[in-house]
Formats: sequence, structure tokens, C-alpha cells
Amino acid sequence: MKRRIYALGLFIAVLSVHKAQAFAPVNFFRPYDYALRFPYIKNRTASFGVSNVEYGARCTGLNNDDDRRNVLAIHNDTESAISMTRNPTSSVEMAMGVPLKGLYDTFDDVDVQGHQQLRGKFRGLDFTLFASYVFPLKPADGVLAITAHLPIVWREIVAKKTLITDLTQVGPLTPQGANIKTYLTDDLVNNVKKFGGLNLATWDKSGIGDLDILLEWSNRYKQEKEYLKLVMLYAKLGLSFPTARERDQDQAFSMPLGNDGAWGVPLGIAMELGFVHKVRVGIDVDFLLLFDTKKEYRMKTDKNQTDFLLLNKGLATKEYGFTWQFHLFIQGLRIWEGLSVKGAYQFVKHDDDRLIPHNNVFDFSVVNTANNLKEWNVHNLIFTANYDFFHDCKDCAVNSQLSFFYKLPVDGKNIIDNHSVGGQFSLLF
Repeated sequence: MKRRIYALGLFIAVLSVHKAQAFAPVNFFRPYDYALRFPYIKNRTASFGVSNVEYGARCTGLNNDDDRRNVLAIHNDTESAISMTRNPTSSVEMAMGVPLKGLYDTFDDVDVQGHQQLRGKFRGLDFTLFASYVFPLKPADGVLAITAHLPIVWREIVAKKTLITDLTQVGPLTPQGANIKTYLTDDLVNNVKKFGGLNLATWDKSGIGDLDILLEWSNRYKQEKEYLKLVMLYAKLGLSFPTARERDQDQAFSMPLGNDGAWGVPLGIAMELGFVHKVRVGIDVDFLLLFDTKKEYRMKTDKNQTDFLLLNKGLATKEYGFTWQFHLFIQGLRIWEGLSVKGAYQFVKHDDDRLIPHNNVFDFSVVNTANNLKEWNVHNLIFTANYDFFHDCKDCAVNSQLSFFYKLPVDGKNIIDNHSVGGQFSLLF
């Protein structure tokens, strides 16, 4: 059996228009996404390279009502400095001190009093390395391979004009306005740091993402029907290792570079049908199960508190919702020399998460009103072009493929839905 090695190349990705996410998910591909698979090439034993590069930059996202908001206002239109002072833990209450101690309960959280308008922009880049090996032993029909994906991830939240705007009014109709500004909002950035160790500065971070290792099985069944010529089945099962940097609980705009410290099990199945005239139709379903994590989280102590101004931290277990993805495509396979084109629809959904506090300082029903724990989903249209440079050479020592994609988000909620472009380039020896 010949041994073939995938050596990879270089790809440049650019993103177009619109938004991104932060603390809400972003609609980037997972490293092992079936939509990123190259068209089939026979006799591949070992491979490595860059499986995906994707860049995104956006100022807006979709909130829980499918309305478009700035990326820092997806979960709350404004942030409430008054509500953040309600029911503090003993350490936060001590940090507030005099004269704020005892005053916060008299402030009325009405209209725009104490509210802050946040404006920012998200930018992110994923660059994924992969390696794959096909086992020489075949205990059953088909091909069994082990594949590893390691993303290199960059995320950034930058200020857009004025990052924080105080909406508090001072005047005869708002007699509390002067006190609110004096004790809370005029120096909000320093106050939240002093009271709860929370940093509202712009943020960026880069590093490796979560390592994914998967077992993949596939088999091709030739058909002698009038129109149907091929059926291909595929299945995968893997383990996601929490190698990525977790979210920094003391940085309000921090984002995890992976699954925030959670181990995961990705699995999926797919089927492709090959028809006459080089037409392929395929469908796949992916699932991701994340295991519980236990650590310190910032949690709400009052149901009216907003997601970025949480002063209180405590130990809690996070139970992750189930993530599943549906992907349907039609492809023209090598319709002109080595050129293949594909159009696809993708739906991704993640169920509600929940936090279980480990002490009675935090109320379960209050903690889980946080908007960042709610379900999110996104609908994408994906357009891909792939070129196989040695499509007509069966015995070539080298083969190479180049792919580009454009992703168009069409709907969703609680997500930063980037319009993005990206691609892959590979060399096969």
C-alpha cells in the first residue's frame, strides 16, 4: 500500500461585511466541520496541513429577539450600574464602603438612570492545523482513519468610537442623578475594578484552541441505477481536549478560545449520493456533548443585573446545553477539469446552559436569568469552490487542492453572525 502524505500550504482568508460576537458565540466553523472536507481522492494513507482559515470582523449581532444590536449589546441593550450593586456578597459590599454602602438600595433603576451604552467591534481569526492517518487494517468494509485538528485562534474586542457612554440624567426631574454619577458612573471603569475586580478595558487574546481527535469511518458503494451511481456513508466519533485558554472572569469582554475548559465529545453521520452528470447531494448531522465544568463564575445576585456588570463571583458547576448541526448541500463534482462547486445550507443550535451555585449566597433562579446562558442558533448559506490540480493524473507523485468559501448568515439569535470568506490549500504526495 502506498503511503501518501498531505503537506500543506498557505491560504489567505478575508471577511466581508458585518458583525461578530463576543460572549455570544460566533458562527465560525468547527475545525472538523463536514462542510470543510475536500472532494474524495483515492489511496490517501497519511495527510497533514491546514484544514481551514477563517477571518471575521463585525460590529453587530442578533439578540434573543432576532433584532440586530452592537456586539456588546446582544444580551442587554444597556448595562445597569445601579442593578449591579444589588444584594452584594460580603467582599463586594466591603469594597463599596462609605458613602456608597447603604445608598445603592435607595437608587431607583428607572429609565436611563445609571445605564451605560456599550459599543465595540469583534475581530477573530481561526487557522487550523490537521493530521490524518488511515489504518491499514480493515476489520469491516470501508476506511477507518484517525484525525487530529488543532486550531490557532485570535479574538479581539475593540472600542468603537466611545466604548462606554453614561446615559444618566442630572436635573430637577432626576434628583438622584447627581449621586448616581458621583458614586457610580462618572468613574465606572475604576469603580467596578475597585468593587469587584472587574476590568472593562478592550481585550484581545491569541493562542491554541481545543485539540480535537476523531475516529472517522467512510465507505463508497457503487450503484448501477439509471440516475444514482454512488452512495457514500460517513461517521465520526471523537474527543475534544480543553487545551484552549479559558475565559478570564475578571475581564468583562473576555472570550474563551475554545469550549471554556470543558471536555467534549463530537460525533456525526453523513450520506452523499452521486448522480449522473457529476451531481452530488449530501446531508450530515453533527452533535457536540460538553461535560460539566466547576470553577469560579461571575453570577447575578439580582434578576435585573446585566451581563457585563457582574461584581460577584462564586464557585459553581456549569451544565452545558446540547449543540447540534444540520448541513445539506448540492455539488457539481469536477464539472470543468478539476473545478468543483458546492452550495450548502447549515443550521447550528445550542440549548440553554445553566449554572448551579455551590453556596447559598447565590440564588439558582436568579443566576440563571443571565442572557448569556440562553439558547443560541444560526442559519448559514455556504458557497464553496474547489480545484483539484491533478484531477486527471492517477499515478502522480504529487497532488494538490485549493478551496475557497463564502459564508452568508441569514438568520439567528444570541450570536455574532459574520459574513466570512475563507479556504484551504493542500499538497498531496
